[in-house]
Formats: sequence, C-alpha cells, structure tokens
Amino acid sequence: MNYNKRRAMYWYKKACEGNMADACNNLATCYYSEGKKEEAISLYKKAVNLGSVLAKKNLRGLL
Repeated sequence: MNYNKRRAMYWYKKACEGNMADACNNLATCYYSEGKKEEAISLYKKAVNLGSVLAKKNLRGLL
C-alpha cells in the first residue's frame, strides 16, 4: 500500500469515528480492496445507519 492510500485511510478512519457516513463508506471500500471483507461490511453497515445511500448500494453488492 502506498503512502497516499495509508494517509487517506487514516483520515477516513478519524472522520468515520466522528460519524461521517461518506468517510465510513470510503474506508470500507479501501478495506474491501485489501481483501478485508468483514471489516468492510461492518463499516458499510455503519455508513448505512448514518444515512449513506452509496454505502447501501455497496453493501448490497457484497451480500
């Protein structure tokens, strides 16, 4: 993983901890791209609960 992706994931995680739906969705997408499906599903669910329509679509694609 390159530096920029790690840095982005760091900030997505911070924003997700602050209950920002888009950040949770983006972090889930990063985790999924690394093969961490369970973590991705968990974060997509959090994003859906926070109101993200895109996360709902992404989660449907995984389940």
